[in-house]
Amino acid sequence: MDTNAIPPGTVCLIDANIFIYHLGGRSEDCTSVLCRVARGEIHAYVTTIVIAEVLHRRMVGEAIENALVSQTHALKKLKADPGIVSSLRGYVEDVEKLLLLPLRITEVSAADIAASHQLRREHGLHAETRLGGHRYA
Repeated sequence: MDTNAIPPGTVCLIDANIFIYHLGGRSEDCTSVLCRVARGEIHAYVTTIVIAEVLHRRMVGEAIENALVSQTHALKKLKADPGIVSSLRGYVEDVEKLLLLPLRITEVSAADIAASHQLRREHGLHAETRLGGHRYA
């Protein structure tokens, strides 16, 4: 998608992947969207769930990048050794910087989830939920 084609004044919801790809330097488009949010060209919402996901994914990524855990056993190792998590700092700084953007932070309600069903059907959007260790898609 050409992020420059997003009209000024557009209101959007920023997903975790936008932040993750920006922070990892993996997408100029994601960085462009966040720059436009910073300039006030795009009005962005983010949910508390998205912020929590970015924190989690950046924490695991930092541990892997610093060779403190292997990619295949990262979560198991982090759960077994909380000292590793205590030693990490970069992921917190990353998210704190993101939260300096003019984002409107909101919570997702049961009504929002119910309304999302129709949008997914109309636009063929994918939804994934994890409950109790099980994945529902």
